[in-house]
Amino acid sequence: MNWENMDVFQEKYMKCPIGCKYCMVELVPSRKEAWDHKGNESIGLNKTACFINRLPGGRSIDKWVPLHLLDGETVGFQGIQDPFDPRWEKDLKWLLSNSSRFAGVILTTKWPNIDNDIIKLLSSIRNVVVVLSLTGLDILEPGSTTIERVNLGEKLISHGIRVHGLIHPWIAGVSNIDWMATALKVGIKDFTVKGFRYSSRMKIDIPDKYLKAYKANDGEEILLNPPNIKSINLPRFQGNISLEEAEEQVRELSKLVVISSSSSRGEVLRYTIKRRFKDV
Repeated sequence: MNWENMDVFQEKYMKCPIGCKYCMVELVPSRKEAWDHKGNESIGLNKTACFINRLPGGRSIDKWVPLHLLDGETVGFQGIQDPFDPRWEKDLKWLLSNSSRFAGVILTTKWPNIDNDIIKLLSSIRNVVVVLSLTGLDILEPGSTTIERVNLGEKLISHGIRVHGLIHPWIAGVSNIDWMATALKVGIKDFTVKGFRYSSRMKIDIPDKYLKAYKANDGEEILLNPPNIKSINLPRFQGNISLEEAEEQVRELSKLVVISSSSSRGEVLRYTIKRRFKDV
């Protein structure tokens, strides 16, 4: 990891050491506003998972996360920072130690290396998947490189840990898949391609033929000129609680969450209920 500009990164809004120059939480007004009003501790909800976010200055998550509302849920950690940042190790271990009550655990990362104790814990959990952010955007992600994450994927796979590649954001004319051959060679086979949420506040050199389209959709995620690879959905897990339990839990959880999705609040809540109960 390149820590040369750590002081600069630490002054950024989310204090994330990866320092992505396209950070939507920092630079896209609608996303920043959504997280700002929740203060230092937030729970994010989208159509894939419920993300527990431990932000700087907050209490340990075991003091405020409502585990009783997460039975049968697909749970992520640090949807707006990085789950494997050593600052959150204690909270991550606590969350993983409760993984048996969840349908699944999704951890999305740009981190270049993971502590061996964490890898050992991950390898003991049957319902966990590590989603590696593989973008080819090293110039915009000074805290780590895509190939470092590919190498991490090889290490995780060697320990029997499920790995998925996430090409997100795909910035037309900027992103690349030069790393793909190496990823396939080390055993990363599944990939999801997602678009880019542009903001005029971003300082990114994008070819004019794509920049015009991004500007026309300012703040909205769009996918332009995607790579010629098979894109599949992110891993999904199915809960096994009753429909009535799922509806009651989501009704209570909805009072606490930020909707971190482009979809409507109602649609996200319907997906959340559906993935929690076992339709028998």
